[in-house]
Amino acid sequence: MREALEVMEEYKEARDDRLKALICFYLGQVNDRSAFNLDEAITYYQAAVDLEKSLENEKNLISNYSSLLVCLVKHGQTDKASTVLSDLDEALASFPKVRLEKTNNAKALYYLYSEKNLDSARFYALRWNPSREDLGPKNHLLAELCRAEGHIDSAVFYETHALVHRRETDTLLYHVHFGILADLYDQLGNADSTAHYAQLAYKALHDSFEQKTEKRILELEKQYDVASREAALERERRVRNVALLLLAFALMVAALLFWQWRLMRRNEALRQREALKDAVAKSIVNAVVATYSGINKRLGVIHNLPEKERQDALNSFIQENKTNVSRNLLAALETNYNDLPEDVRQVDALLDGAQQRAVFILTEMGFGPGEIGKMLGISSSQVRTVKKAVRDRIVESDLTRHRSICQLQVMQVGTPVRKKE
Repeated sequence: MREALEVMEEYKEARDDRLKALICFYLGQVNDRSAFNLDEAITYYQAAVDLEKSLENEKNLISNYSSLLVCLVKHGQTDKASTVLSDLDEALASFPKVRLEKTNNAKALYYLYSEKNLDSARFYALRWNPSREDLGPKNHLLAELCRAEGHIDSAVFYETHALVHRRETDTLLYHVHFGILADLYDQLGNADSTAHYAQLAYKALHDSFEQKTEKRILELEKQYDVASREAALERERRVRNVALLLLAFALMVAALLFWQWRLMRRNEALRQREALKDAVAKSIVNAVVATYSGINKRLGVIHNLPEKERQDALNSFIQENKTNVSRNLLAALETNYNDLPEDVRQVDALLDGAQQRAVFILTEMGFGPGEIGKMLGISSSQVRTVKKAVRDRIVESDLTRHRSICQLQVMQVGTPVRKKE
């Protein structure tokens, strides 16, 4: 109903004062009888009265005045109630043909609770000739009159009949009736009936609060759509869990692939190094075979010399052979120079002397100091001395800024290398 009023306010073409007055009257009844929000009920009843007055609909106007008067009496607003009663009497004088059942009830309640005029209240109560459905409220009104006049037995009689004819199913109304009967039997000194109706009043109040709680929960569930929201959250949780599992699986696969790639690269580098070593070894063998005949001829010449000259010539040949062995080995290594890695070639171009270059290349290819010494005809300690000299040469240059050069095996000899600032 509130949404209907909002639509009427928003769209002028949908405005219908008769329908709006009817909606305001229904909203007043809902707040008066079910929601028990008397402030809202008074507001809507007053809006209905103003609309019916502008439409000059006497029957609905008097009915709305009566409902507004009853609501004001319940709320204890005596000043406003007296004003509404005057407006109601004025409307009744202008439209005498309107039936007075609802009006008599409103006036009876006004004189009973606001003016405390029991005679006038009884007068209008007796003139109230309600339908069968409204016999309950009339009997309740008469019971209130009898209790105010001190006729407790009559009050019990009418309140009991009010329970029989009460058509509302709201348990809170039963709480009111049972509470009144408990109070009446207490005044009569009937302890058993007092306890019985007090227990019924408590149960009715408890049931009423339970109904209101359930109703409120249903309203909240409907308003916020709790069930569908929980289902949506559950779906989101499942999707999130599946996404996390897929992400973890993807990370594991990526890690495995990366590890396999690194392993393949390492194996490839090892294969290349082994192939390079094989090629260098073949070059060395070929070089030795090529020079073997020349060495034999030189030894034959030395052997034919006189004894005094033979020893000097042999010593000179050994010394020359030691000097040339590094140069010959380097020549064999440079046969495969283009197959060396770029960082190794950069360092090789920086070094001075065949011995340093041969030691550096053989070290990077994986040969140990003992193996290199045998190849060059020098001791292992001398090989280490040459490697330290190579390292110092690299440190003095600008090549240490390259990470790949800092990772060369020759750099691991001695103290760690620090990049130049």
